Amino acid sequence: MSDVLLVGRAPQGAVGKEFFLHCADWWYDILAVIDTLLADRFPVEEHFERDVLLAPPTPHLDGQTARELADLLAEAVTAGDVAMFLKQRYRDELDVEAELIEGYVADRVDQIGALVAFLRSSGGCDAKWWTGEPALEE
Repeated sequence: MSDVLLVGRAPQGAVGKEFFLHCADWWYDILAVIDTLLADRFPVEEHFERDVLLAPPTPHLDGQTARELADLLAEAVTAGDVAMFLKQRYRDELDVEAELIEGYVADRVDQIGALVAFLRSSGGCDAKWWTGEPALEE
């Protein structure tokens, strides 16, 4: 269960249908950005839940809250705060080799840009988890 999939509630275009990451570690980096840089401006504890045992917390947002989070993330990226935070996180907390840090930061900033586009067009979102069990037909 290393993938993270966010699904739009009322997508306003293709970009708002889903946001997918192949690696939960990437989501933990994005979550750290949100949790740290937006701590005083966005109530993560009200909108992010751990839906499945051992899964990272993911957002459950209505359309307005999704747009608010998107705007805050975009502002942090534009200001350079995201890149600076991630460089420090990779260097000091995660002990990433120095020659890899710039690439990791660029990848996460690109993913956050895709998340911003998704959130703005999603109409709200929830996580979708595959548990290995077939879906029940209603």
